[in-house]
Amino acid sequence: MECEYIEVKDLRSSVYDPVNLYIFDSVSDILAVLRSEGFTEPTFHNPATLRGRKPDFVLAKPVVSIGPIDRIIGEVARYHLRLWLIEAEQGVFGNAHVDIPTPVGHAANHDWGRAIIVEVFLRHGYWAKYERCDNPRGFDGYVAKIFKKPHNIEL
Repeated sequence: MECEYIEVKDLRSSVYDPVNLYIFDSVSDILAVLRSEGFTEPTFHNPATLRGRKPDFVLAKPVVSIGPIDRIIGEVARYHLRLWLIEAEQGVFGNAHVDIPTPVGHAANHDWGRAIIVEVFLRHGYWAKYERCDNPRGFDGYVAKIFKKPHNIEL
């Protein structure tokens, strides 16, 4: 599998975030899990495109919530998702990362962000597997594939 990258425009140039996440389930169930874990639409995010499309969903959650002040000063350190619908709404794919503030803007940790989202879905009864993509840049090269646990399998 070839690595794929999302073009994200910042103030001066573009950066490229890896596609590091696929979630297979109904879109309403996926969004319900994320919202139950505190993910909401962020107050700010940089424009992004993948395959010529803007994301269908952009969600974020502060790493450490300090209450209502989060909305005043912005989500300084946050879990951040950009998600696109899979054809026929079989799920979503995109990028999960953690935005970490730096003196010159922010840095994104894609491996940590992906691991957090996998853990969220495992707590909600999903399974996950990792596949390595070819020629990774800016992350460890693993893509998480998350899917609903079949009801007819006993462990």
